[in-house]
Amino acid sequence: KPLRKEQREMKFEGAEQLHEEVHKLLGYVPLDPGKCEVVIPLMIVKKEAVLAITVRDINNDVVSDSSEELSVSVQVGSSGEVIVVKPFEDVSDGKYKATFTTSRCGDHVISIVVDGQHI
Repeated sequence: KPLRKEQREMKFEGAEQLHEEVHKLLGYVPLDPGKCEVVIPLMIVKKEAVLAITVRDINNDVVSDSSEELSVSVQVGSSGEVIVVKPFEDVSDGKYKATFTTSRCGDHVISIVVDGQHI
């Protein structure tokens, strides 16, 4: 059935509104790293540290099943040593745990990426 003229012509105020309409049509809402949350614990040498990560979309809704869009790396600042982070544990309802153990004191750089963007 052909579309009526008003259905073919859609005007948007800007790129953000266009993106929202496309996401509605596709049934996909992108993740928003700026709305995600991370709790970084006190790190103690040779003890497991657990990062608590909550993933949210552009509507600020918690998103489940997004572990493939999530990555974490930990580096010891001065040495550049990379610490192995265990695979994510999907706790529930958009919440994930990332666990690692550090072997050195000092500054560490924790990089958390959601959907290709740093949190």
